Amino acid sequence: MNVVNEPILVDRNIIMSYYPETASGVAFELLKMLTSEDEMKRSYGILEKIRTSLLGDKKNVVNNKTFWCYAILNLNQILTKLMV
Repeated sequence: MNVVNEPILVDRNIIMSYYPETASGVAFELLKMLTSEDEMKRSYGILEKIRTSLLGDKKNVVNNKTFWCYAILNLNQILTKLMV
């Protein structure tokens, strides 16, 4: 048994995480598995531009966490609207 102390661990088709703050990372790993690494990076870039336009460059942790939780929960709907 090999124990790895990483926030997100990918083993073939299984993604594991040990705390809620990694939700966005897990979602992007899943997106990468379902599409491609390029598509995942493109999606992240789009969401980062939206976050910056909404929140500015402020590093307000609460707003950032709220944005990323909303974005991840609604990722499919957001990307569908952006691709139209």
